[in-house]
Order: sequence, then C-alpha cells, then structure tokens
Amino acid sequence: MIKKLIDVYIDSAYYIDNNQRKVARENFLVAGDMAGFLVFLSLIFTLISFIVPIDYSKYLLYLIPIILSVLVTISHHFFEKLVGGNMLRTRIYCYLVYTVLILTFSYADAYVHREVRSILFPAAILVISALYRDYLHLIALYKFVLIILFAVLEYSIKTPRLVIIDAANAILFLIVSVFCYVTVMRASLISKEENEILMEKSQTDLLTGLFNKLSFEEKSKELLNDRHIGAKATLFIFDLDNFKEVNDRYGHQVGDEVLKTFAEIIKSYFHPTDVFGRIGGDEFMVLVMGEMGKEFVETRCRSVLHEFKTFRTEEASGFSCSIGIAEDTKGLNFVDMYNLADKALYQAKADGKGCFFIERN
Repeated sequence: MIKKLIDVYIDSAYYIDNNQRKVARENFLVAGDMAGFLVFLSLIFTLISFIVPIDYSKYLLYLIPIILSVLVTISHHFFEKLVGGNMLRTRIYCYLVYTVLILTFSYADAYVHREVRSILFPAAILVISALYRDYLHLIALYKFVLIILFAVLEYSIKTPRLVIIDAANAILFLIVSVFCYVTVMRASLISKEENEILMEKSQTDLLTGLFNKLSFEEKSKELLNDRHIGAKATLFIFDLDNFKEVNDRYGHQVGDEVLKTFAEIIKSYFHPTDVFGRIGGDEFMVLVMGEMGKEFVETRCRSVLHEFKTFRTEEASGFSCSIGIAEDTKGLNFVDMYNLADKALYQAKADGKGCFFIERN
C-alpha cells in the first residue's frame, strides 16, 4: 500500500508538473461550480422551509456563508481574467474560496448544533480530495491548517471535549482523504493514459506507426500556419514505384514488410521533430520546418533511394521510389505545398522513376 501511495504521488506530481495550465483551469472552474452549487442548495433549503415549518432564528447564521457563496459565484468570471490559468494564482484563489466557504458553513453548522459532534466540517475535508487537484503534500498541509483554524473557531462555542473530538474526527477524515485522493488521481491517470492510447491509435497508421493521412494534414497545416514570414518549409512526397506488382507477385505479407521497412528508412534519414505520414497505400510524406540546404536535401534523397534499392526480403529485392519535393519560403498553405510537391513527383515519375525532383517557390 505504501509503495502504491508513493507511486501515485510521483505520477500525480509528474502529471501536474507537465499540465499546470490545464490543472489550474480545471481547479478554477470547479471552485466556481462549488460556490454555485452551495447557492443552489441554499435555495432548495429555503423552498423546503416554506413547506415544513421550522424555527428560522436558529438558521440565520447560515445567511453569512450563503451571501459569501453568492458573491463568489458572481465575481468568479472577474477573477478568471486575473488568475489567467496560472497555477500559483489559481492555488491561492481556490484555497481562499474553499477556506472562507468551508469555515463559514462549518461554523454556522457547529453553532446551530453546539451540543453534538460536527458533521459538515469532516465531510468537507473529505470532499476537497474529489474537487481540487494539487500536489498531495500541499493539500494535506492545507487541510491540517484548516483543521487548526476550525478548532480555534469552535473553541468559543463548544466544550473543550467536543472540540477535541471534532478535531480528532477531522484528522481521521484527513487520513482517509489522502487515500481518496490517491484513488481519484490513480483513476484519472489511468483514464488519461487510456485516452492517450486511443488518441494515438486514431492518429497513426497501424502498420508503420506514422501519422495517418488526416493527422498528417492537420499537424502540417498547424505548423505551416504558425510559421514566421520568410521561414522555410520543405515537403517530401515518396511514392513506391510499381508497388502493386509487389503485392500481386509476392503477396500482401511481403508488401507490408516493404512498407514497414520504408517507413523505418525515411525516419532514419530525417530528424525526429519532422512530421512523418503514410497518406496512401504506397505513398509517404515528410514535412521539414526550417532551413535545409540544397545539397542536404539531395543527399538525403539519394541515401533513401540507395538504401531502399539495396533492401531485400527473402522473396524480393530491387525496390525503388520516386520523390517529389516542394520548397517554400513565401508562406504557402498545406494544399498549395502539396500540389507543388505532387507536381515535382509527377516530373520524377516522368524522368524514369527511382529519382527525385525539386520544385521551389
């Protein structure tokens, strides 16, 4: 159990470190939703009070936290601009909101029920684990400080014995909340991992592991649209020559082996940050952002052509491909660059296949 706790602590800390803006945004929204939910519950309670006769004077103290909840709900959108997705500012805002609302509601509850144990405060300590995401040690420290503050407030309205009992209950709930936090974070991390796997499967070509056509186009459009004026982009189209004959003569199993090998070849001659895609049965593309000299382009193409030509399976050998290259520094979009590279590919095919041709804009 201790090992599992440590593992989740490390994993959750890593997740928060790498997703601070997202976590901050979620925490901020949940804090506002909680305040709105408390206002909603207060309205329900008010409506019920008209049906069931009760002594209103006992519950007047609840007006303070209710008014505070309304103020938090109203001002939430204003603070959204101030917080701006910053983890530290969001943490301060959420801790202030939770502290004010939890202590005022819990104090009102303790005042109304002065002769019995507090129920609302320990429950709030537990619920925070499901509402707020942060580093485990910070949440535990925050809850401990909250328990001390509540004990000080209770001391003025309850007997010392009940204050000690309430504090002990709250500490017990704090310990339970740590395990609740571990469970919530573990489920969240597993769900995130599963979503990432599904996302990766939906974006990649299962045979080669490269981007599929749709994902390659989306990624390429994003990079091309974001580049600075004058920045260079180079788009390569690789088309395997006479690949249908390979499938017809040697079978699809050999054809699949050829496709996987070719994907590995182009990956080995380009940088990992370049964008790779299989956009058709025997057609591959690579997008390179940034400066790339003419000699460098030609050397890469010759290396790919040579290695693919010398590759052989048990049954087949002597493969070739044609390469169309589009170079641009004038801010062409993806469609225009694709058309330019396709034009170059057509010229490479016309020149006898097994070669490359460059179109420059």
